Amino acid sequence: MSESARKIIIDAMEDLVVLQEEAPLEQPQANRAIRTLNRLMASLASNGINLGFTRITKINDLVTIPDGAIDAVIALLALRLHPKYKTGQPTPTLVMAARDGLKTLHHIAINITGTKYPCTLPQGSGNSQYTYGNTTFYPCEDATILSEQGGSISLEQLTGETYE
Repeated sequence: MSESARKIIIDAMEDLVVLQEEAPLEQPQANRAIRTLNRLMASLASNGINLGFTRITKINDLVTIPDGAIDAVIALLALRLHPKYKTGQPTPTLVMAARDGLKTLHHIAINITGTKYPCTLPQGSGNSQYTYGNTTFYPCEDATILSEQGGSISLEQLTGETYE
């Protein structure tokens, strides 16, 4: 389910109470919101939260982010637009939604995996008298070939190629 930039911008402006429900979005508001959305997504990407966003040029362009990130982007966009409309302090609900949304974006975009050490790297100080598990180096990965043919690679049928 992709959302258009129009829907995301309208939802963000309704959260700010700048735009009443069912009220039309004026062109200057739309242009400002598009610029702010593009800047917001570029800022997130530069901080390591790359969601696959494609720059928006028109209000009806589809926003190319995962569905789970849409609510977070709406809240963050509303918070970014807030100073431009001088509607007083942002509501605590909006601030909490933006904070929780940023955590959600971290979970969606940042994948932390375990570190695998090469088998040429010494453990600890590398001295043979201080070994861990009777070895000075980290263990090597198994060099087995995994395939559907019981651990060996074979040619597909009818390829016409032969190997001796």
